[in-house]
Amino acid sequence: KSVPYLKASKGASSGIGEGIAYTFARNGAILSLTGRHKENLDKVAEKCKKEGATRVIRIIGDLVEKEDIERIVEETSSKLGQIDVLINNAGAWASGGIENATIEDCDLLYKVNMRAPYYLIQKCVPHLKKTKGCVVNVSSCFSNMTMVFALHYSMGKCALDHLTKSAAL
Repeated sequence: KSVPYLKASKGASSGIGEGIAYTFARNGAILSLTGRHKENLDKVAEKCKKEGATRVIRIIGDLVEKEDIERIVEETSSKLGQIDVLINNAGAWASGGIENATIEDCDLLYKVNMRAPYYLIQKCVPHLKKTKGCVVNVSSCFSNMTMVFALHYSMGKCALDHLTKSAAL
């Protein structure tokens, strides 16, 4: 077996992403919620409506898939008319170090934790320029820590931090 523990987040349908969605909803935002798990996303969307969101759309997609990223941006802009804020929250975690993780494990974490935010920013920049919008990348304190058991995760979050700083320039 490769990485002893591999977990990918569910975007806006759980955890930090869910909390962010509720915060925006309480402030009357129009939301495009994305994630891989339809049932969870439906529950979050319904609660967002109750919390005060002006409008909520749901888009099921896997950020490992380039086509899903393109579809998410296209559907959001076409259904909502504009994109004001991009929040890159989805992430993957794996415990394991250089001796027990495979290159496939490294590839998966890279695709979710760095490649997807990069491509989402790239696809959203034209929309964000029009609205003078912003990007929020959710990183981790692991980007500043060296831990044997979190090698791939830490590497990805370091890359995300650098992407954030470079894209801001």
